[in-house]
Amino acid sequence: MEVDVVIETVGRLTAMTVGAGRERELRHASASSVRDMASSAVFFVAVASTSHDMTAH
Repeated sequence: MEVDVVIETVGRLTAMTVGAGRERELRHASASSVRDMASSAVFFVAVASTSHDMTAH
């Protein structure tokens, strides 16, 4: 239980010291990684459906 509090406190202190510029940078990075994951998922689904079509014939 205490460990959770310590982690939360460290997280808050880190967030405060990091500052707005870094936060923006992190937000941009996470947004682009989400986009990358989404496009990877779309690609995977496309490949999966294509290979499924091939095995059906």
